Amino acid sequence: MRRFGLVLAIAFFLPSCVRVEYREYRGPQDWPTGASFVGRVEGVEVYEGLPQRPYQVVGLVDVYSDEPFESGSAKKEVLDLVDTKDAHALIWLNDFVVASGSLHMENAIKGPVSIESGRAGRTVGASEPGGRSTLLLIQWKSN
Repeated sequence: MRRFGLVLAIAFFLPSCVRVEYREYRGPQDWPTGASFVGRVEGVEVYEGLPQRPYQVVGLVDVYSDEPFESGSAKKEVLDLVDTKDAHALIWLNDFVVASGSLHMENAIKGPVSIESGRAGRTVGASEPGGRSTLLLIQWKSN
């Protein structure tokens, strides 16, 4: 019984495993604009929806953590990527359907985020169980 209590105590105090993965985007930069809710994380705008301004996508970030990226230990890594990749803002892909190429985003009733590129598609679920947040790093287009 004592051993079981020790194992539980160790598991409780060990930090959760957090992983941040970045992938550069290369392709057409004709992204739609729209309306969204906007928050800020240490001065960086985070869009939950489509920004009203024209933008280009720099890359995609997957954060694997049980905590939201903006309050968890991955926040520093995400903000460092914003800085090193010269991004201006983030789009948090939660409950949207994304198809690249002509990029079509529409509200999804339920389920994870789906990115389809040509014939191959994969699920990236920003809010799916297992703790993954998916974000786009963006730069504003100059007129």
